[in-house]
Amino acid sequence: MLALVLEYRNIANAALSTRTYASAHDIVLSPLADVTEMLVADKMQNWQDFVRYHRATHPRSAELERYFRLWHERLGIVIMPA
Repeated sequence: MLALVLEYRNIANAALSTRTYASAHDIVLSPLADVTEMLVADKMQNWQDFVRYHRATHPRSAELERYFRLWHERLGIVIMPA
């Protein structure tokens, strides 16, 4: 379990919203399926919170929109429009 937590931290911290990405393929994923599942859950929850509380009001809203879009693309997450 500790190995999964450390791998998750490594992957998540390597791809923070303050970095610039040319494409979704710039985001490095873990070879561990469990870590990828953790990232899917985290990015979906963070996206929901962003949409609910910060979209269009956060000073970096446009950058965060793109950041989440790239993560979703990289993880194969399809977000249905509301």
